[in-house]
Amino acid sequence: MRPFLAVLVAVVALSGCSGPVSYEQTWPKSYERTTCAEWQRTMSDEQQFAAAGDLLRAHLKRNGGDERPSLASIQDFAAVLGQGCANHSTSTVAEIGNGIALPD
Repeated sequence: MRPFLAVLVAVVALSGCSGPVSYEQTWPKSYERTTCAEWQRTMSDEQQFAAAGDLLRAHLKRNGGDERPSLASIQDFAAVLGQGCANHSTSTVAEIGNGIALPD
Protein backbone atom coordinates (compact mmCIF):
# COMPACT_ATOMS: atom_id res chain seq x y z
CA MET A 1 0.00 0.00 0.00
CA ARG A 2 1.35 3.43 -0.83
CA PRO A 3 2.29 5.64 2.12
CA PHE A 4 -0.44 8.22 1.45
CA LEU A 5 -3.14 5.57 1.33
CA ALA A 6 -1.80 3.93 4.46
CA VAL A 7 -2.05 7.23 6.32
CA LEU A 8 -5.54 7.85 4.93
CA VAL A 9 -6.65 4.38 6.01
CA ALA A 10 -5.27 4.99 9.49
CA VAL A 11 -7.04 8.34 9.78
CA VAL A 12 -10.34 6.87 8.61
CA ALA A 13 -9.97 3.89 10.94
CA LEU A 14 -9.19 6.12 13.91
CA SER A 15 -12.06 8.45 13.16
CA GLY A 16 -14.52 5.56 12.92
CA CYS A 17 -15.65 6.75 9.50
CA SER A 18 -16.69 3.94 7.22
CA GLY A 19 -18.69 5.94 4.69
CA PRO A 20 -17.70 7.62 1.45
CA VAL A 21 -14.54 9.68 1.34
CA SER A 22 -13.95 13.06 -0.19
CA TYR A 23 -10.92 14.21 -2.11
CA GLU A 24 -9.80 16.98 -4.42
CA GLN A 25 -8.18 16.33 -7.77
CA THR A 26 -5.18 18.52 -8.59
CA TRP A 27 -4.12 16.72 -11.79
CA PRO A 28 -4.47 19.30 -14.60
CA LYS A 29 -5.32 16.99 -17.51
CA SER A 30 -8.45 15.04 -18.32
CA TYR A 31 -8.20 11.32 -17.74
CA GLU A 32 -8.95 10.79 -21.44
CA ARG A 33 -5.68 12.61 -22.21
CA THR A 34 -3.61 11.21 -19.34
CA THR A 35 -1.42 8.30 -20.37
CA CYS A 36 -0.62 5.36 -18.18
CA ALA A 37 3.02 6.42 -18.36
CA GLU A 38 2.00 9.66 -16.65
CA TRP A 39 0.02 7.66 -14.08
CA GLN A 40 3.11 5.60 -13.32
CA ARG A 41 5.78 8.32 -13.42
CA THR A 42 4.23 11.74 -12.88
CA MET A 43 1.02 11.58 -10.85
CA SER A 44 1.35 11.75 -7.08
CA ASP A 45 -0.29 9.16 -4.85
CA GLU A 46 -2.98 11.70 -4.00
CA GLN A 47 -3.66 12.43 -7.67
CA GLN A 48 -3.86 8.72 -8.46
CA PHE A 49 -6.29 8.18 -5.57
CA ALA A 50 -8.49 11.09 -6.70
CA ALA A 51 -8.40 9.87 -10.30
CA ALA A 52 -9.41 6.37 -9.22
CA GLY A 53 -12.26 7.84 -7.19
CA ASP A 54 -13.44 9.98 -10.10
CA LEU A 55 -13.28 7.12 -12.60
CA LEU A 56 -14.94 4.66 -10.24
CA ARG A 57 -17.73 7.10 -9.42
CA ALA A 58 -18.36 7.71 -13.14
CA HIS A 59 -18.33 3.95 -13.82
CA LEU A 60 -20.82 3.31 -11.01
CA LYS A 61 -23.06 6.15 -12.15
CA ARG A 62 -23.19 4.79 -15.72
CA ASN A 63 -24.19 1.39 -14.35
CA GLY A 64 -26.77 2.57 -11.84
CA GLY A 65 -24.67 1.91 -8.75
CA ASP A 66 -23.81 3.93 -5.67
CA GLU A 67 -22.07 7.08 -6.87
CA ARG A 68 -20.20 7.50 -3.59
CA PRO A 69 -17.72 4.64 -3.39
CA SER A 70 -16.09 3.72 -0.11
CA LEU A 71 -12.43 4.19 0.66
CA ALA A 72 -11.81 0.47 0.23
CA SER A 73 -13.52 0.47 -3.17
CA ILE A 74 -11.41 3.39 -4.37
CA GLN A 75 -8.23 1.76 -3.10
CA ASP A 76 -9.06 -1.51 -4.85
CA PHE A 77 -9.92 0.31 -8.07
CA ALA A 78 -6.68 2.34 -7.89
CA ALA A 79 -4.65 -0.86 -7.43
CA VAL A 80 -6.26 -2.56 -10.44
CA LEU A 81 -5.93 0.61 -12.50
CA GLY A 82 -2.24 0.80 -11.62
CA GLN A 83 -1.73 -2.83 -12.62
CA GLY A 84 -3.48 -2.23 -15.93
CA CYS A 85 -1.40 0.85 -16.59
CA ALA A 86 1.81 -1.03 -15.82
CA ASN A 87 1.09 -3.28 -18.79
CA HIS A 88 -0.20 -0.59 -21.19
CA SER A 89 1.89 2.56 -20.84
CA THR A 90 0.55 4.15 -24.04
CA SER A 91 -3.12 3.67 -23.12
CA THR A 92 -4.97 6.40 -21.29
CA VAL A 93 -6.04 6.17 -17.69
CA ALA A 94 -9.67 6.49 -18.81
CA GLU A 95 -9.31 3.58 -21.25
CA ILE A 96 -7.90 1.33 -18.56
CA GLY A 97 -10.45 2.52 -15.99
CA ASN A 98 -13.35 1.94 -18.35
CA GLY A 99 -12.10 -1.57 -19.07
CA ILE A 100 -12.07 -2.69 -15.43
CA ALA A 101 -14.86 -5.15 -14.74
CA LEU A 102 -16.57 -4.46 -11.43
CA PRO A 103 -18.35 -7.12 -9.40
CA ASP A 104 -22.14 -6.93 -9.34
